[in-house]
Amino acid sequence: MKALEEEANYLEKVKEEGQINREIIYLMDEHIHRMRIAVTNRMQYRGLFILTLVKRSVYSLKKLVTSKSKHNLKKRMTKNKNIIQLKVDMSKAAIEYLKAHMTPEKEETYLLIIGEYNEMILKFKLAKTGVDSVHYMQVKREIQDKAFQAERDEIQNLFENGEITLEVTRKMRKQINIREAYWMEENSVHSH
Repeated sequence: MKALEEEANYLEKVKEEGQINREIIYLMDEHIHRMRIAVTNRMQYRGLFILTLVKRSVYSLKKLVTSKSKHNLKKRMTKNKNIIQLKVDMSKAAIEYLKAHMTPEKEETYLLIIGEYNEMILKFKLAKTGVDSVHYMQVKREIQDKAFQAERDEIQNLFENGEITLEVTRKMRKQINIREAYWMEENSVHSH
């Protein structure tokens, strides 16, 4: 949660400096809101996840219908690059915060979170160069969705068989939700 707060603080700083436009600010605020929900409330997160999928579908249809002039394409590409750069900068701010506040007791957890941020930064940089094809991304999305659901199903089975407690079940589901939210964010760059 503290890393997420640092991302929000970085966004506020950039807003005050007037370095980004209103649309990008809105998208980043939405990102932070989704991440907070993923961390705190599972049911709200599921609803938000479905809403995000619907929005992306509508956006994809809109892209198909609108004209594909060079000007619009160039404008959209510039916007995507700005979004990617802002997400990378927010992630770097969160990493710096975690490094500065790391203690021996929290070291393992912080290093895992830092690793996730570094992986996300790498994926953002790959998205910036346009490495992945549309078909590949669709297949990857389907497989990842199935993987998240398989994890949830296995956790439920372990709980029902009495192999793990309700508290452990909740913690594991929360971790899945967080990873899924980050994964959605990483892949939303390709959809904007």
